[in-house]
Amino acid sequence: MEETIIREAKEDDCEAVLKLIQDLAKFEKMDKCVKLTEEALKADGFGERKFFHAFVAEHRTPNSNRIVGFALYFYLYSTWEGRAAQIEDLFVSEKFRSKGIGTRLFKAVSKKVRQEGCCRLDLHCLNWNTPSIGFYKHLGATDLTEREGWHLFRFKEATLDKHSNQ
Repeated sequence: MEETIIREAKEDDCEAVLKLIQDLAKFEKMDKCVKLTEEALKADGFGERKFFHAFVAEHRTPNSNRIVGFALYFYLYSTWEGRAAQIEDLFVSEKFRSKGIGTRLFKAVSKKVRQEGCCRLDLHCLNWNTPSIGFYKHLGATDLTEREGWHLFRFKEATLDKHSNQ
């Protein structure tokens, strides 16, 4: 019998999760941007100070188990609303899409962050990724770019170093 279960990620899943991160980056046409290592994933997700949490979709067959999707998220704080969380990535391998796995991963994160008292769950999506935009809107997401005009900004290491050394 085959089944796909959703469970919290374990340290042993980091190799498979990193492979899925690389697959996601390739899909997003940014495969040269992944600098993350398996060791960093282990330290940052399962070390003394956890910078992220994750759920994985594990496809089980009589002969093998395989991680086919993941949702990586972290907590943040809204000065307007208090506790919040953000999904950094939600990805399902192409062969396993349209089987409800993405929805189940999203619901697992939603349930966990609500148990932690979070009032909202944010995420980013590339503007050309219309299937994902449709998926998130179908789940009830509000597109803040359309509704409120928010822009996302990023400061990279060199800029941070410049400002932290002054």
